[in-house]
Amino acid sequence: EVFPPPPSSIDGGGGVGSGNEESNDDDSLTRNNLTRHLRFTFNCETASDTAKSIKNYKKAQSLRQKYQCAKIQRKLLEEGLDRCASQAFFPHSKKILRLFPHICNFCTDKYDRPVAFVPLRHLRIYEMMSEIADEEYFAYEMYRWEYMSQLLMSISARTKMLAQWVIIVDMQKFPTSIFSRKGMNYLRKPHLVLNQIFKELLGPIIVINAPPVFQAIWGIAKYFVTSRTRKKVSVYGRDFEAKLSELISAKNVRRLVKETMTQADRSFGSDSSKDLKTADA
Repeated sequence: EVFPPPPSSIDGGGGVGSGNEESNDDDSLTRNNLTRHLRFTFNCETASDTAKSIKNYKKAQSLRQKYQCAKIQRKLLEEGLDRCASQAFFPHSKKILRLFPHICNFCTDKYDRPVAFVPLRHLRIYEMMSEIADEEYFAYEMYRWEYMSQLLMSISARTKMLAQWVIIVDMQKFPTSIFSRKGMNYLRKPHLVLNQIFKELLGPIIVINAPPVFQAIWGIAKYFVTSRTRKKVSVYGRDFEAKLSELISAKNVRRLVKETMTQADRSFGSDSSKDLKTADA
């Protein structure tokens, strides 16, 4: 398959997110989070790999305490995950979505995984760096990733699979400024911490409308990343519709194609809850 199924089934022990875990995941090794760190069903073949995963998990728990993730988690659950889908609840979301339009929950794929849509053409990176402080961008991303984590936990409980988020990145008419050193550092900075806290959240990363030069660069760069990363990333030019229809419904492929053509007239993230209603069955 071009897009492999979710990498792990979860069964026994009451299931992930079944309510048997302690409510404060900062004080206990919940089965869901530990499974994401123990990569038995991913590429963990030796005892040293397992020990490294446990070590990374404990470090993540320490970072969760430092950044008060449990407090963010409670706020999200009190607000309701469905209401949080619009992203409006996240701190500084209004100005961030104005300068970096994206839809966190565009639809679901055939495995019931949520799909995010990130169109790069309207990313105004220099204005972001000027108007949005590093700590504001970090706060927004912290809420977004915690929301993703909580939603995946509920999906894992329902499907008995280790659910992950699917990311579709549209490079149509993207601004080359995002690849400047300052731009890359600004966007990357919060994720240096987030990637240590939230493990195994991201599934397939699909790049569409990639220009030929980017496809050529990826054709070389993919041999310098791990095999797991290489299997996750797919890069397509304008002929992406047939491949994408193997992962999401034809209806949602058409919606996505329409979005790529009408992005300039949309306020992304303003009402993403409507997108959830049209997700795949």
